[in-house]
Amino acid sequence: DHERLFIERQARMLGVDLEELWRSEQTLEQVLAASGEPSPRVREAILRDVALLAMADGDYAEPERAEVAAIARALGIDASVLSRLEKLLGGYLPETLHATPAWFTEYWMLNVG
Repeated sequence: DHERLFIERQARMLGVDLEELWRSEQTLEQVLAASGEPSPRVREAILRDVALLAMADGDYAEPERAEVAAIARALGIDASVLSRLEKLLGGYLPETLHATPAWFTEYWMLNVG
């Protein structure tokens, strides 16, 4: 449930229609191709949010790690960047995710380190 809540919060902040999102059968590669080439900061923000979503329930299992790594490869992000993000996020989640003030979540989402 933490994962779905995270998706819903991010979608609301970005004005994304969740019903359309859930119905979509596009792959990440198709979405990226249709939207043009995202900047390195945007790609890292996407990967950060994907990893955060996978960790949100407190069980970052191997199948989730493999999927996140595949998304990193699809985004053209080096494994060392993913490792850095996992370490950063691992110290933050899951206990504090649901208690994070909305203003901080919005600021954090839009400002990739």
